[in-house]
Amino acid sequence: MKYVYFALKKLFEQKQYIIVFLLVFLVSIALYTYLLLKNVTWDLLWKMNSPYYNVLQISLNIAISLLLGMAISMLVYIVRNKKKGEGLTTLGAITSILFSAATTGCYVCGALLLPTVGITASLKALPFGGLEVKILSLGILYYSIFEYSKSILGLCKVNHAKFLLLQKGKIIVTFSKEAFLNLKPLFLIAGFLILIYLLPFVPDKYKLNFRNSSVPANSYACPASV
Repeated sequence: MKYVYFALKKLFEQKQYIIVFLLVFLVSIALYTYLLLKNVTWDLLWKMNSPYYNVLQISLNIAISLLLGMAISMLVYIVRNKKKGEGLTTLGAITSILFSAATTGCYVCGALLLPTVGITASLKALPFGGLEVKILSLGILYYSIFEYSKSILGLCKVNHAKFLLLQKGKIIVTFSKEAFLNLKPLFLIAGFLILIYLLPFVPDKYKLNFRNSSVPANSYACPASV
């Protein structure tokens, strides 16, 4: 945590990175708002879904947008100052944002981007209505920020070890500890994806229902189904 604090302190000493952070944050909030209200009005969203679900989803969207702003501003700093960056770490951040955006929407009416990532056709199929995906995305983003922080502070040791080597036309596989450390972000991404695609197979008895039970189902209709 202290690495992140000192890295952000160093980063935001320069106004241009504060501007990058704010722009990314505002664009992310705008995107999440668009996805959230694409298939449903604001009033209908609060009428159909549990208030707890709406509050949690909006809060997680704001938290993800904040971390995304930090991550992107850090990445810009790393690129501009030619510091050691992690390509796989950046890929992990992009993956987490994609799935977080895909699980943004109405619990009853569905999410606009959910079918595009091939998870399921409805947020109802996920144990916590997609909230668990956003929490996992927060974890991936924080990991990216932590790795970027070490790079900004000059704490990263250059590790040239490779898992696969090409020598004299032959592919050589190495099993050194250093090589596996370079693949750590890849393992993290793989675990993230496997877990997400297994979520719809959780038995229904373990899934929470976030529909507003105080409002009869026949008292409203999703715009997409009208």
